[in-house]
Amino acid sequence: MTRDMTFSNGIIKSLEKDLLTTSALSRLIDEADYKTALASLRDQGFGKGAADVENIDDILLAETVFADNFVREFSPSKEYSEFFLTGVDFYNAERYVRSKFVKGYFYEETRYGLIKDVAEAIEKNDKKLPDELKTAVKEAEELFESGKATGAAVSTIFAKALYARLLKKCGGELKTFIKNEIDAANISTAFRSKTKETAEKLFIDGGNLKKEDILFIFSSDNDKIDKKFAFTPYKEMISVALFERAEKTPFINFERSADGFALGELKKKKYETEGATPFMLYCLYKRAEIKNVRIIMTGKRAKAQADEIKRRLRVGYDG
Repeated sequence: MTRDMTFSNGIIKSLEKDLLTTSALSRLIDEADYKTALASLRDQGFGKGAADVENIDDILLAETVFADNFVREFSPSKEYSEFFLTGVDFYNAERYVRSKFVKGYFYEETRYGLIKDVAEAIEKNDKKLPDELKTAVKEAEELFESGKATGAAVSTIFAKALYARLLKKCGGELKTFIKNEIDAANISTAFRSKTKETAEKLFIDGGNLKKEDILFIFSSDNDKIDKKFAFTPYKEMISVALFERAEKTPFINFERSADGFALGELKKKKYETEGATPFMLYCLYKRAEIKNVRIIMTGKRAKAQADEIKRRLRVGYDG
């Protein structure tokens, strides 16, 4: 059952004013140094409630917890809660499994999704754990026990399980977003994989593109790929990848394009003022904001050039 969003959308309209726009992020990058940028963030009210306002990790965690709690309070329905919070549980489960097998890997649950204390739930085989999560934990543990575990392989197990769960539980614009996200991930796999076997193993089911489409990208030359996807929603993303591959430069702009593809498609509905779309967009903007602030502050701390940091920013809120 979907709740009436009239009141919530009024709150969202007010909260949107506090989001850091693309131009605000650009100004943050142009600050003289890391310390000045940190002070600027605080002045703009970013990180309220952080345990340590001088620690960027605490500031980012405070904003992330705020975003999670906003979903809990204002979610239009259970499927929107599932969409925004289940990923946290899968992420925690993956980190917990790694901590059992990787020496020096420390696990602490700093935030939760729909399940508090995932580690305890896994140990007790709690019935509240989704079947997809239980299966992912079992597969990952078996992979570690076989001695064949790699970071990418373990992450892929949990990613595939998460998408399977979300596709089962979500419909409408949520399912459309998920499918677009899967497509972007699979296209990225096609361009980054060194072997056909890797591309096949990392392929995620459930998107609009089939495995044959992804293998076509992997095995074909640039002209054929460009022609095949010329009149599809993926054209711009793929064109960026083809250009960077031809220039033999890192896939920085392609990463940004792929990461923002699903949000970019949803932003076409940004003028809708009723229903659940404003809620969904705000929550996605908030997560993009947090990700972009992390990118910026990591760059400022490393004394990276402003242009280099700006190239790495993800699609976000532009006012």
